[in-house]
Amino acid sequence: MKTALDSSGNNGFDESCEEALAIAQALQSNNPSAVAGLLNDASLMFQRNLGDRYPEDGALISLQGAAFLSAEEICETDEVARKRCLRAAKLHLRENAEPIDPTEMRDFTTEIAKEASGEAKDIIETDG
Repeated sequence: MKTALDSSGNNGFDESCEEALAIAQALQSNNPSAVAGLLNDASLMFQRNLGDRYPEDGALISLQGAAFLSAEEICETDEVARKRCLRAAKLHLRENAEPIDPTEMRDFTTEIAKEASGEAKDIIETDG
């Protein structure tokens, strides 16, 4: 976090940003689930804000990656942390759903139809 704060003149990141507060809080906790959850939250906030509120800055991208990987490592050994991060990820995806690209969907259904037969193939080709 220090590297990102040191380059904050260029990226707008400071100690009062949501991501910095979540990371600082995580570093003060002894509860693995809380640490993983806060680091995961910080990573998701960076994902949402990089390129929007913050520029695509290498220090911030590295900090996001470190927060995500640290949360992931904790989740590998702590079931409560894993469930907490999984719920947060599902909520994040629901809030930030991207529209389906019609061309991608058409290509996808074409590929699936190759594997199907009979009524399933007909449904995929007509409804897909």
